[in-house]
Amino acid sequence: IERYQEQHSYPFREGLKDKIYNGHICRYAEGSYACWFGWPNLTHTPKGGFLGLPGNELSVDMRVVDVYRREGDKLAENWVIIDLPWWLKQQGIDILAILAGDRYIDDVQLEAITQNLGPLGQDYHVDLIELITHERHDPERSRDLWKGICQHKREMEQSLGRKVGVRVAAADYLIHDRQVLDAPRLVSRGLMERLVSQVSRDPLTRLHNRRHLDEILRREIHRVRRYGGRFTVLLVDLDNFKEVNDCHGHVAGDTVLQEVSARLERAVRETDTVGRWGGDEWLLILPETVPEDARVLSRRLRSDVRDKAVTLGDSTELSITVSVGIAGYPEGGRTIQDLLGKGSEELRKAKSSGRDAESFSLDADIADRQSSREISEVPDHFFDEDESGN
Repeated sequence: IERYQEQHSYPFREGLKDKIYNGHICRYAEGSYACWFGWPNLTHTPKGGFLGLPGNELSVDMRVVDVYRREGDKLAENWVIIDLPWWLKQQGIDILAILAGDRYIDDVQLEAITQNLGPLGQDYHVDLIELITHERHDPERSRDLWKGICQHKREMEQSLGRKVGVRVAAADYLIHDRQVLDAPRLVSRGLMERLVSQVSRDPLTRLHNRRHLDEILRREIHRVRRYGGRFTVLLVDLDNFKEVNDCHGHVAGDTVLQEVSARLERAVRETDTVGRWGGDEWLLILPETVPEDARVLSRRLRSDVRDKAVTLGDSTELSITVSVGIAGYPEGGRTIQDLLGKGSEELRKAKSSGRDAESFSLDADIADRQSSREISEVPDHFFDEDESGN
């Protein structure tokens, strides 16, 4: 395929040297499509030409997602998704600083980068402001703030007679001119990352906590309302967890929560979110997924928990199962409260069906074609290994 060679194979082969393949952390396929990626996937040294940039002697990492489509037994299309801003920053090219005028690259290099990066997304100002403030604003406000920061930067430089960094200009502008930031404090990057983790992570399981899950849900609903699409939530609950605490103690209960959390985290996709909703309950958020497709993940989660006992500190092995309630947006509810209420309702149905089960409501289009829900509310042991009967 000429375009595959020209746009993918040749640039990687000719523009990068000393390549070290780091392996994939995920591989999956469905129908005619396959996708795999690693984080990072590839370590190498740019030798010149890739993105039109000169070579250097830096060893840098590249985060890559490869998506393929085949027709018959031949490759038909390939998408290569690269985290280019991160790759460039390792080489001293800070896209944020360039956009604000802090860093200079010549016209040839800038043209090559922008051509290969493609057009900036319509909401890229939102990401820029979040990089600076750790807060997300709507696109219109973000564009206004970014323009103000850049103008303020130029005014400061004229007044001071020297260059002013974009982050310094942003701090002055957002504190004094726009009063977006209230009494900010200077902290090191490491301390800031620890503080963010403490606020957003559950201390026992290290998963996202309820506060952070609420924020992710709000963002996902905003995304779907603005751009269209779907997403699904899974409420996962341990079966008979009270018996674990009563019979083995709360330390054993904590061990079970930690182990199940780790298994859930390993099972989800990179784009999914899993967090501790409270007590012995977890919430999973699956972007661009409908409830009937979420059953694939639900069954895998339940299998991962069921098939391997949890070993306690005294070597006691406990067999654990979970039940799952599945609800899709928007048919399950158009607000967070309604959506999670629907998920809780489905979870109660799964529990009442005998535990180690799942339940979901079919959306309106499928419900018209499939009036029963007998396959959604029963435990796995009622099924053969393959639902097609094979």
